[in-house]
Amino acid sequence: LGFNGLSNGTVFKTYKAYGFTVRRAKPGWVVNGNYGNPAPMIEFDVPANTVVGNAVTVAEASNEFSLDSIDIYSSIAPVNWKLVGTLKGQTLYTDKGQISNPMGGLATVTNPDASTLVDSVEIRRTGVNVCCDNAVGLDNIVVEK
Repeated sequence: LGFNGLSNGTVFKTYKAYGFTVRRAKPGWVVNGNYGNPAPMIEFDVPANTVVGNAVTVAEASNEFSLDSIDIYSSIAPVNWKLVGTLKGQTLYTDKGQISNPMGGLATVTNPDASTLVDSVEIRRTGVNVCCDNAVGLDNIVVEK
């Protein structure tokens, strides 16, 4: 799920492809049509000297699926990530970690529970407190039905 067809600079709310829906958890997400692998990707800003988190939820209309990996972008700082997979409202896994500063690139995070079937996954990222504004992005949500 790569956010194909979304327009640069628009507010991100939902994206639908291949029977999946990616939905923001709260406002703050925008489409960045200049970055991604390939572009576009979605991102939120972390203002200087703050810690800001935001999330999206991935769901499939009527089937179980597995989340294999995601790509995370950060312009100047490490990023904390958390994956919460649920099935019929029951949490089946919670995995978390931190990617070191990808220095304006994308880093792939492989889901340690990729073999677990779920009907929803929350993908949460939290920017860390740094001196300057930092964009934190998401692209290439790899799922399997």
